[in-house]
Amino acid sequence: MEDYTERIKAHNKAYYEANREKVLERMRSNYDKERKAEIAKRHYEKHKDAILERNKKWREDNKEKLASIDKNWRSLPVNILKTREGRILKTYNISLEELSEMIDSQRGCCKICGKSLIDPDSNRNYDIDHNHETGKVRGLLCTKCNTALGLMFEDIKALEAMITYIKQNTEPVFDDVCIS
Repeated sequence: MEDYTERIKAHNKAYYEANREKVLERMRSNYDKERKAEIAKRHYEKHKDAILERNKKWREDNKEKLASIDKNWRSLPVNILKTREGRILKTYNISLEELSEMIDSQRGCCKICGKSLIDPDSNRNYDIDHNHETGKVRGLLCTKCNTALGLMFEDIKALEAMITYIKQNTEPVFDDVCIS
């Protein structure tokens, strides 16, 4: 066995010496990012099901390790802006403490309809309403109120016309959860 290994090493060395430029060019091309990306893409397409199954099994077998990795990732300064809290800071220029104060001052209720902002069936409990021209935060709204406001382009005349229409035709019905 050792004799065979020595013969292979000698053959490889002789080939390298005879074809040095060709070998170096092939090595350089292996480090070409575009080529490597293309090779990886083809490999993934060919073995997609097996790769997804292997990744799923790893995640199931390593839940605690994955949670630790995720926690560490979120705490890194380079990643903080990728989290919701970081986006809030970047987009609205308010800290988590200021956001918490807003929630407390609104008693956890939508500033328009007064319904509770805590929805146990949703992972997104509220929207941060802001003036789109100045960027100034106005308050916290439930998703329905924020969507309605956005769909009306914050047009006061249109909103007043809607209020008039509703008053003339029906009575609004609210839950008594947060309305005082």
